[in-house]
Amino acid sequence: MTGMRAVSKGRTFLVLFARVVLIAATMGFVLPAHALYDPKSDPSLAAAQGEWVGSLTYRDYQRPDRMVTLPTRLFAAFGAPDTLVLHFVFDDGPGKTVYSYESVRFDFAKSVLT
Repeated sequence: MTGMRAVSKGRTFLVLFARVVLIAATMGFVLPAHALYDPKSDPSLAAAQGEWVGSLTYRDYQRPDRMVTLPTRLFAAFGAPDTLVLHFVFDDGPGKTVYSYESVRFDFAKSVLT
């Protein structure tokens, strides 16, 4: 019986080893998918990509005679050749950070934003 257990353990080890090697080899050959002819983005959209820093000013809802200004950062990147993804970060005081996410699609032929 002892010899049988040793053979069984040896086969189990080989099966596990083969699975690990197969998984590792498969992971090494995974490539990102790209369309054969990706459409080019509009150059004006390419210029908008990157990190922007500024401020957001709006009327205070509690006191309409007062304006509120928040330091703001914007990260803009392509979501598609005709789409910009905008990620805003607003500093709303000590310990109060507000995050906002928008996606804007540009149709230059129709002069439309969606």
